[in-house]
Amino acid sequence: MPCHQYRFNPAWQQIRTWLTQDAIGRWYLAEFDIYRLAADLGAGRAALPWRGRVADARGGVLLDHGTHLLYQLLDVAGPPSAVRAWAGRLRHATYDVEDTAHLLVEFPGRLAKLFLTWAGRIRENRIRFIGESGTIEWSSGLLTLERARHTTTFDHTAELRKESYATWFADLFAAFADAMDTGDREPLTDITRVAKILGTAYSSLSAAAGPASLV
Repeated sequence: MPCHQYRFNPAWQQIRTWLTQDAIGRWYLAEFDIYRLAADLGAGRAALPWRGRVADARGGVLLDHGTHLLYQLLDVAGPPSAVRAWAGRLRHATYDVEDTAHLLVEFPGRLAKLFLTWAGRIRENRIRFIGESGTIEWSSGLLTLERARHTTTFDHTAELRKESYATWFADLFAAFADAMDTGDREPLTDITRVAKILGTAYSSLSAAAGPASLV
């Protein structure tokens, strides 16, 4: 089973519920923005984090954090038709992987923009869905649903702290146990879907000749 724990973030689960209920009508634009100061050190204390070394990480911020954004996006948008990507190093010259990436993921009648960087000045997360009758946004911990000039806001600041991940992993482990008990192979399909888009995105970097088709 993939370690797709962001799927169990309570803020994201509320966003999914609103989208499923058509709370903002048909959504047509999704925006995901992730800012970090550097690659996460994890348990290591080396000056150059393992996530910044291609021999260990196999890719940079696109592979490391972009994976999480992609399965979240696919959960609410289905399979895309095309993807184009840009990636590079803006700040961390000692890394031999990208510290910044920008993806445009196309769906029929919809577009998603994913921006990820390890070159930020402060840690930030922002998700926004714009629909025909409203907007859903999670920014600075506040989750907001705006529609018909009425705004509903929930405080999900706690989900910005790593301590909250423990409950997400608990739900992930429960899903793993269920898959083992039932023989559910959907988690393997989940891996394939995300890997296909990541592979297409990295291929589009070298091609640099327009969007790469996923059809």
